[in-house]
Amino acid sequence: MRRALLLYCGLLLAGSPVSAQELVPALEFAERLFAEGDYYRAITEYKRVLFLLGDAPRGDWVRLRIGTAYLEGNRPEAAARVFASLAGRGSDEKMRGLAELGRARAWYRAGRHLQGMQMLERLHLSVENPLLLDSRNYLLGCAALRAGHLEVARPAFAAVRAQGALGARAGLVLERLGRAGRLPERSPLLAGLLSLVPGLGHFYLGQVEVGITALLWNGLFGWASYDSFRRGQRGAGGVLLVLEMFWYAGTVYGAVAGAHRFNRDARLNFLEELDAAAGLDVEVPPRAPPLELGLRGRF
Repeated sequence: MRRALLLYCGLLLAGSPVSAQELVPALEFAERLFAEGDYYRAITEYKRVLFLLGDAPRGDWVRLRIGTAYLEGNRPEAAARVFASLAGRGSDEKMRGLAELGRARAWYRAGRHLQGMQMLERLHLSVENPLLLDSRNYLLGCAALRAGHLEVARPAFAAVRAQGALGARAGLVLERLGRAGRLPERSPLLAGLLSLVPGLGHFYLGQVEVGITALLWNGLFGWASYDSFRRGQRGAGGVLLVLEMFWYAGTVYGAVAGAHRFNRDARLNFLEELDAAAGLDVEVPPRAPPLELGLRGRF
């Protein structure tokens, strides 16, 4: 690790007036803070390195680390801005690809799954880099799953190379997606129709106590309203009838809303199981600094 950093610093210093005595310790310290999870102090050190480098294009790797540190420090919006700026700097194709993948991952972390999915669908990586392509496809599958687009998620996971680092995870997700169509589900329409008889819709949802309560209260208000009219107490009967209409409508609405919640929770539980088993996220870029260094640096 230390040797790689020293080599990388030597590359950065090519044609630069900055001395290695200033740059190497700052970069090493930033990497150590990053590895320890002290992301905000790491960002400060990375920015110090950038200050020493000036506007050198070879500082793009450091900018990439700043974006990743913001992301790991739970500031996805700030990370997305850094990655977007890096992607627009006119860097080489690999660096632009890493920056765009980082931005998509930031949107994923921010809960903007549909926006991330759409961006990844438009992102075509022409470089011959299987790791980037696998990362793009896996992240696209994750974002599509969270956005509820199984028709996009399945082919995305299937496109991940079986022999790659993400292959086993993608295979596990595809295997479990095979039962996604068999998730427990309740029909909101049927729940509403059943609730025309108060309580039946909630019984359909498995909410026995709520169903019994709805049945009793609707019956009580209905009987009280009828009894008031029978006794000639039209004012009280009218008030009770209005209250019963609101209670009755609330019972129907509650059953329909409960069916939607049931389906939503079943899907979220399924996604949480997938996340625990396979990890519905992918690290972009890799944590380690470049180990192979050429004239321009290689990732």
